[in-house]
Amino acid sequence: MSLTGHTDSRAPLGYNVTLSRNRVATTKKWLASHGVNASRMSTAHDGEVKPAVPCPDAGKDPDTCLNREEHQLNRRVVIVVEY
Repeated sequence: MSLTGHTDSRAPLGYNVTLSRNRVATTKKWLASHGVNASRMSTAHDGEVKPAVPCPDAGKDPDTCLNREEHQLNRRVVIVVEY
């Protein structure tokens, strides 16, 4: 199982990397506390670099071209289960 943390782009890059790292660590801890073997989970943190909803106008600042709901979709943990 792989877990990848993501953020929106509304904070500085360094902050977002830390935030995505914390987000994925919290998710891993929660899954482990609910019976998922922690040794079977790998984690990564992509910060803001792989948005689920990119800015539709590549020349614009994503902070201003996305609405609140679109930013919220970019704040996530993606879980991939392989078997």
